[in-house]
Amino acid sequence: MEEEKKIGFFKRVKISIFNLEDYKIFIKEKFSKALKYLLLLIVIGTIVLAIVSTINLKKEITKALSYFKEEFPDFSYSDGKLNVAEKVKAYDEEYDAKLIVDTSDNISEDLYNQYKKEVKDGYYSVVLLKDKVFYVVGGLEYETSYTNFATTFGLSNFTKQELFENHLNDSQMPKITTIIWIYAFITLFVANFLTVIEDTIIVAVFGWLTAKICKISLKFASAASLAIYSLTLSIILSTIYTVIYSFTNFEIKYFSLMYMIIAYIYMIASVMMLKVDINKGAGELIPIKEEPKKKEKEELLEDVEDKKEKDEKEKKDDKKSKDKEEKEETNIDTEPKGSEI
Repeated sequence: MEEEKKIGFFKRVKISIFNLEDYKIFIKEKFSKALKYLLLLIVIGTIVLAIVSTINLKKEITKALSYFKEEFPDFSYSDGKLNVAEKVKAYDEEYDAKLIVDTSDNISEDLYNQYKKEVKDGYYSVVLLKDKVFYVVGGLEYETSYTNFATTFGLSNFTKQELFENHLNDSQMPKITTIIWIYAFITLFVANFLTVIEDTIIVAVFGWLTAKICKISLKFASAASLAIYSLTLSIILSTIYTVIYSFTNFEIKYFSLMYMIIAYIYMIASVMMLKVDINKGAGELIPIKEEPKKKEKEELLEDVEDKKEKDEKEKKDDKKSKDKEEKEETNIDTEPKGSEI
């Protein structure tokens, strides 16, 4: 067990991808170790994806800020209310983004619903009213008050000029970038964790059934551990593919299917390797048919040896008895006879 404790994260990654014959080490460990490994793998992957997401979002935010600074009408914000000098309707074809601004007092519910309907088919869409904002991102709809945004970014009352001079200048960009990264990391981590846990359960069930077919007794917790390590290469490839896609839009058809097939192959291979190592001691693995045969063979050999020893002993006893009889006969013949009268 001391050797197991020395296996670091990157060594586990190497074993998971290149050394399937060492998977027997993992089933001797507690499932908690495999789960910690999985969490660290997800965290590292999420950090990378959050950085990529932040870079892309920063580009879009920079473009949006440039638009608001140069083309957007003058506006002011005070006590949770937004006031814009004129109504705006705009559309950006490159980003499929729609913007509607109407800060008039007492906008009817019908008009508000009409605005929402107009922007729903855009990938990025925003409707700015006097006291609230409605926005769409990737088909998901949100509605909130300006107070939430103002509190998040530490804003109070401001005009358009004050906003760009005091809060959206170059010195504030690191703070904005950090907020974007934290939001991206939390969102991506939750999504990745739920997805990978679901995949782990599916691969674990597949591995457990494979072990049953191969006549190997394997606990489900051990199968889950093997599933986690079997998914290592798939998770790494998925992270790399997502990074490439985010920068190039290069798409691989049926990648999600390939993702699972790779995990299944690793799972099958690991079970086959474990079956080969049964006689060398494979943790929780118990051979079902071979052991009884081996035991019967050993008992048969013992019986043969016992019978052989018994026969040899009987032969020795017979020989001793025969020698004794011959000796007695010799003594009788050589004994002196009495004188005749």
